[in-house]
Amino acid sequence: MPFVTVDHFAGVDPQVRRLLQQRVAQVVVETLGAPPENVRVFTRAFSPEDAYRGDGDAAAALPMIRVELMSGRPWS
Repeated sequence: MPFVTVDHFAGVDPQVRRLLQQRVAQVVVETLGAPPENVRVFTRAFSPEDAYRGDGDAAAALPMIRVELMSGRPWS
């Protein structure tokens, strides 16, 4: 069962977040062959103070997308 988490800075319009979730889910379905009902996409909003990159460029720390595949759980 694919789980996708998209971390981004706060302030993204809810309609844009929903479109992002839908498109990311579609890419997972097309790429991995997972049934749509098995794909989970979550978005998390962070304030700029919550993100830091080692070289000090906090603006470049996000967005970040992470995909997890749960072992032992069928995708199809």
